[in-house]
Amino acid sequence: MRPHLFVREGGRIVDAPPADQSVAAAYSQAPDKGAAAGGYRLTLLAQELACKVGQTVRIIHVCESVAPDAPLYPMGPKPVTGEYVDGQLALSQGPADDQPLIPPSYDGRVVPGPGLDFNFDITEYSFGTPGRHAVQWRPGSWESNTLWFDVT
Repeated sequence: MRPHLFVREGGRIVDAPPADQSVAAAYSQAPDKGAAAGGYRLTLLAQELACKVGQTVRIIHVCESVAPDAPLYPMGPKPVTGEYVDGQLALSQGPADDQPLIPPSYDGRVVPGPGLDFNFDITEYSFGTPGRHAVQWRPGSWESNTLWFDVT
């Protein structure tokens, strides 16, 4: 089954652009996924890992439940918390509790694991200097893979 991503457009939720849909569809072949821990695996995906100074990169977030007792909250897009760029917190850490993968004020479906959830906001960054730059998602005690961008 192919994932279906959504984005916010003003006050509406609409289909994500086709390029983002294609990036998400390649998840099963992604060579660098986050390590499984506490019933979940967090993974970041991007269309390209090489870009130019000032070029915008879009980050797709995947929360994979790898255990039956690790539920997913698949309605979205949900806000991303705990994202780091070059080791610095870029998006707030979110609620200070032991459940950072449960969205605040969530009033949607909850499904048992195992399974995949692609319905997080797509984040965007651009880098102002050439070199190697890192993006990692670290909500609470979970850590995704690190995306390394080569910026020229």
